[in-house]
Amino acid sequence: MYNTKIEKKHSILHFCSYTWETGGPPNVIYNHSRFLLEKKWNVHIASAISKSNNIYSTLLGLKVFIFNKSFISRLFKDFSFEMLFWYYKNRNNYSVVNVHGLWNLGSILPFYFKNKSLKIITVHGFLDSYVMKDSMILKKLFWYLFQKKCFKKADLIHAISENEYQVLIKIFPDYTNKIILIPNGLYAPDSFVDIDFEFKSMIDSFVNEDSFIYLFLSRIN
Repeated sequence: MYNTKIEKKHSILHFCSYTWETGGPPNVIYNHSRFLLEKKWNVHIASAISKSNNIYSTLLGLKVFIFNKSFISRLFKDFSFEMLFWYYKNRNNYSVVNVHGLWNLGSILPFYFKNKSLKIITVHGFLDSYVMKDSMILKKLFWYLFQKKCFKKADLIHAISENEYQVLIKIFPDYTNKIILIPNGLYAPDSFVDIDFEFKSMIDSFVNEDSFIYLFLSRIN
C-alpha cells in the first residue's frame, strides 16, 4: 500500500477522480498545484478510477495514488475499499484535505474518520439544478444521510464561479462566513510568445467567408 511519510505542516490531499474523462476538477487541481509545489508543499491526490479511464496530466512532485473501484461503485460512485482503508491509515498525515465534487466516497471520507486536517469542499457545480436532476433519488438520499453533514463540518466551502457562489449562499445561509469564491487560477508565464505558426495555419485552412468558428470556454449545459 502507498507510503505517505511527509511533512504534515505543508501537505494537502485532494480527493478526485483524476482523469481526463472527469473534466473540470482535475484541471482545477492541476493549476492550483503549480503554486503549492513552488512553495514546497507536498501535494497528493487519491483517485478511484476504472480501467477505461486515462490519468490526467501530472506535474513534477505531484503524487497520484490510484485505487481500484469496488462493485459497490455502481450505486456509490467511486467507492473503493482500497482507498477507504488507505485513507484511514494515513488520515493524520495531511494538514489540508480538499474534496472535489459530491456524491462519491472521497467526498465524505475526511468527515467520518476523526482527523486534524482542515477540510475544504470544492463543489464544482455538483449542486446546480440540472446536475441534481440526474439520479435525483440517489442524490437526495445521499444528501440527507451524508453530504449535508459534511458541509456543516467543512472549514471552507469553495465556489469557482459567481453563479455557484450564489447557489451556495442560498442553500447554506448560515454558512456564509465559510463560503468563498475563488475562480480557477491559471498559471500565467512571465511573457507571452506569438501564436504557433503551424497552429494558426491549421485554423486559417478551414476558415472562409461562409463559415463560423465557435470557441467555447465554459461548460455547455
